This record gives sequence, C-alpha cells and structure tokens, in this order.
Amino acid sequence: MITLLIPTINRFSFIKKYLIYLQAEGFNGQVLIGDSSDKSNFDATQKYIESNEFSFEISQYAFPNMYPHQCIKKMLKDIKFPFSMFICDDDILVLNTLKKCLKFLENNPSYSGVGGISVLAKLDTDNYNNVVSTYVYRVREMVCQSASERVIDLFSDYSVVNYALARTEQFKCRWPDDPNGKNYDKAIGTEILPCAILAAQGKVKMLDELFCVRQAHEDRIILPSFFDTVMQPQWADTLNFAIEKLSNIVSSYDQITYNKANMTVTHAWTSHLNKWAR
Repeated sequence: MITLLIPTINRFSFIKKYLIYLQAEGFNGQVLIGDSSDKSNFDATQKYIESNEFSFEISQYAFPNMYPHQCIKKMLKDIKFPFSMFICDDDILVLNTLKKCLKFLENNPSYSGVGGISVLAKLDTDNYNNVVSTYVYRVREMVCQSASERVIDLFSDYSVVNYALARTEQFKCRWPDDPNGKNYDKAIGTEILPCAILAAQGKVKMLDELFCVRQAHEDRIILPSFFDTVMQPQWADTLNFAIEKLSNIVSSYDQITYNKANMTVTHAWTSHLNKWAR
C-alpha cells in the first residue's frame, strides 16, 4: 500500500481534480495534504473532503506559510503504509505504473526509488482543462554501485529523480530538519537534497512506462534565479547543513569516513552549482 504526500498552496481547483482522479482510478492508499493555503482555499478543500466519500484515507493539515518540504516533514509521523511518495498538487501520477513501481521495489532491494517516463503538459492560459502542447520531461536512472558514485553521477548531469516511489523508512530520511527553525531554502529542501539522498540510499530505476504528467500553467510557483537564490540570507546555512547531512548518509551507506564522504559530496555539489551559475 502507498501513501501520497501532497503539499499545496492556494490551488483548490488542482487538489479537487487530483482527488477526483484518484477516486475514479480506484486508489486505495493514503493521501496526506499539507495545506499552506489562505482561508478561502483551505476551507474549500476541507468542505470538498468532508462532503465526499473516498476509496482511500485522506487527511488535510493546516500549515500556513510553510514550504513544501516543511509540510512533508510534519506529515511523516502519520504515514501508515510501507511505500511513500511526494507529489505536487498539479503533477498527476499514472496509477497503473505506480503499482508496477511498487512491485519493482518489492523485488529489487538494492533500489531506493523507482519512477518512469514524465511528460510536461502545457495548459491553455484561459482554460486549464485544455492541453496546448506536451513534451517529455527528462528524468534518468541512477545505477552506479556506491552511494558516492551515484551522488557524483546525479550532480554531474542533474535530473529530478525525487519523483519516485520509495520505501517509507528511506523516504522519511530525505527531508531536512529545518535546523533552529530557520526558513530553509525551498529548492534545496524540497528538491535537491531529497534527490541526492534518494540517490545515496540506493539505485534509482525509471520504468519505460508513462508515470507522471506534470502540468505547466500560469499558477505555477517558479524557483528564483541563481543570483536571487544565493542572495537569500538563509541560503548559505541551508547549503552547509545539506552537505553535512548528505555526507553523513554517504558515509553510512559506503562505510567510509565522514571526511572522505564530505570531500566527495562537496566536490559534486560544487560542480552542480558551477553549472547552474553559468
């Protein structure tokens, strides 16, 4: 059985469509919604959930002014199934492929995550029910043998492998602790660090099956540019914490010293930043 963790903010229409879709497809797992929305959007979602019956368990949490990774961190304690996945409120999973992902993880203990083909669907600005165009959204496998090699591989040719089903025990380790209650950098906390930890934990498989339809629309929340990111006061603290956390994980999985793991992680992350800055 599978738990889906869905952070959301002020996009009731997308959440509603997602729940309708999961119900229509017979999803029978658990859905945890970390809702950072304003009152009107939160109340609309709450009313919709309370007025309908679902084939799956569903919980909505009020997390005002929180980033997605902060919402996920707070919901981890309520996961009740052995397999889990983070998914945005506007990115639709293909449930038949998700079931195949579960079977793959059950039969392949050396893999920490499994996903598949992703496509990006551009929505009509005036009518989000119409798709204007589609193209493949590139994701790739991580198949090197050691955690160090996989982290180097990820950062040498970065791909968002975070959209993958994982074992809940490993999934829980991927989300930052938000040290000292600081307002953690969103890109690192929600995407880059979880991707890197997933790669460190084991190999990552991408099935040759349609897995996720990502929707491009006017209400998307786009990450800031490189310059704007590094100018944020919390960015340096976030990066140092992330490198330390990832180094500890690589050290544990590869059974090498922390210093050796830290050298590998720092070099790999530096390479990624250099490419991003160009």
